[in-house]
Amino acid sequence: MAYATYLVALAGPLTEGVPYAEGGVEPDAGAVDFLLPESSQDAAVRQAGLERFLAQCCAEPGSAVFVLPTEEITFRRLHFPFQEARKIRPVLRIELESELLEDVEEYASDQDIAPAPGSGADVYVYLARSARVRELAAACQRQGIALHAVTFSARALLATHPVTEPLAFQVYLGADEAFVSQVREGRMEAVKSVSSSLTAMLLELHNLGINSAGALRRLLSAPVVQERPDLESARSKLKAELESLAGEINLFIRIQSMGQAAAVYTYGLYAPWLEHSPATGQLSLDWSRSAPALPQRMFFGALGELVAAPDALKTRHAINFHRGGSGWTNRLKESRRPLLVGGVLLLLVLLLLTVNFGTRAVGLYRQQAEGEAAIHKIVRRYVSTDLPVSTGLAIIKERAQKARDDLKGTSRFSTYSYNALTLLTAISDAVAAGPGLAVDSLNLGPERLSMTGTTPSYQVSEALRERLAAIPQFKGKEPRLTHSRMGETTTFRITIE
Repeated sequence: MAYATYLVALAGPLTEGVPYAEGGVEPDAGAVDFLLPESSQDAAVRQAGLERFLAQCCAEPGSAVFVLPTEEITFRRLHFPFQEARKIRPVLRIELESELLEDVEEYASDQDIAPAPGSGADVYVYLARSARVRELAAACQRQGIALHAVTFSARALLATHPVTEPLAFQVYLGADEAFVSQVREGRMEAVKSVSSSLTAMLLELHNLGINSAGALRRLLSAPVVQERPDLESARSKLKAELESLAGEINLFIRIQSMGQAAAVYTYGLYAPWLEHSPATGQLSLDWSRSAPALPQRMFFGALGELVAAPDALKTRHAINFHRGGSGWTNRLKESRRPLLVGGVLLLLVLLLLTVNFGTRAVGLYRQQAEGEAAIHKIVRRYVSTDLPVSTGLAIIKERAQKARDDLKGTSRFSTYSYNALTLLTAISDAVAAGPGLAVDSLNLGPERLSMTGTTPSYQVSEALRERLAAIPQFKGKEPRLTHSRMGETTTFRITIE
């Protein structure tokens, strides 16, 4: 293959890659690599492993699209009272400062802007660690590969397997991770990565000789492995983990759908055993399917789903945390005939310079003289005439900065309240969904939420705790729930740090 695009999926210690061209993915192409769990936590070792993998998998000239696991991504949904992207983008990072516990500069971000019902716009913001993106860029540079894009698995899955139903859920249950995303009319509205031990279990099975996706599927479909107690133990733990993950995914779907009819699509290495009941809207695992009846699969992780339409990840509208990968300069670098394109551009530039050089030089000289005269006039008007022009400019700059700071503070004050209203609305909806719940007190501060009240049963207050945990502003936080009983009254307390 003379020129290719390399699609590389990363999930902890598991790295998978495949080259493809305009004709699609070549049969039996691709590579899979493992790092030891303790090694995968060391940035230097991980970087060396990635570069070794790229040297092995990406031997020919080309560009790379990296897919990060969804569990590495931070998601925020913001609302703005205006819809124009040119107004939203300048203030987006300012709004994120109040949403994140860390410095916003630590993240690379991309967003999807959608008109909101009524007025304004909903902005779906995705953030990845800037250091992670820099690692990938450095690895590509050392291997002589152009980095085209860095995206993540949930958005990549939607791009390669689009859905158009009014409400749908895409469920991914693979050897690398588990997540579920809510999609409304083709647009992702929410995504939840379910914490799991799937990669650790995959490494354990790999060390026991299960070295391919087909072998892993055959193991799950086989009867009890009596001759290998170690394999039987690992298989039992994996099945129990998958059952637990299916339960958490069901809870997310039930909370997000709020009783609405929704389509559910399943993907991943373990998807063939997932059964969805339209009547109950629930997912369950059926282990009766036999391995020979399952579709062939080359990869353990998300790459096995993305190879169906890899070009969808190179469109300009795809989520991309690598800003340098979407401009026209990078597309020129990826051209099959870079020398020809460069030669034509050089001739055009030389021609334009020859024709316009004289006129432009005269114009620049005149503009410089006019600019100096205008600066001198402004300094003499607003600053004491006894000061040099350079000193006067410094004073004007200081005054302008103070005016900008005052304006910024005023703008923040006038537009900040809708974030708090959005959060309070979400909390109110979560409480209203619990029959019989009564809230006696609610304290909401910058660092802590505390809520007390009465509940008809432990189950109703537990469901409230789960709904609060699903609110985007509380992502990654675990609400604490306690109960006390006095006579016939059961009280509850929920705190979120």
